[in-house]
Amino acid sequence: MPDIVQLFDDPHFQARESFIKINDDELGEIFIPNVVSKFSRTPEKVTHLGNKLGEHSDDTLSTYLELDEATREQQLRKNGII
Repeated sequence: MPDIVQLFDDPHFQARESFIKINDDELGEIFIPNVVSKFSRTPEKVTHLGNKLGEHSDDTLSTYLELDEATREQQLRKNGII
């Protein structure tokens, strides 16, 4: 079974661009798996690692739980829940 170094050096994985470098604000430049399927008419591209922890908490709490800003501040943030 190949190790990770062998996978990065493998000509087949390199030709298929199986791993790509991406820059993240917190982690810096890292290698991640690329999109597996390769379609000429509808190519996909990884642009970021995903949302940051808590990035959409306020929107989610206000939209789905209908918690106003004062409630979020006084009850949830004060108690370390968010």
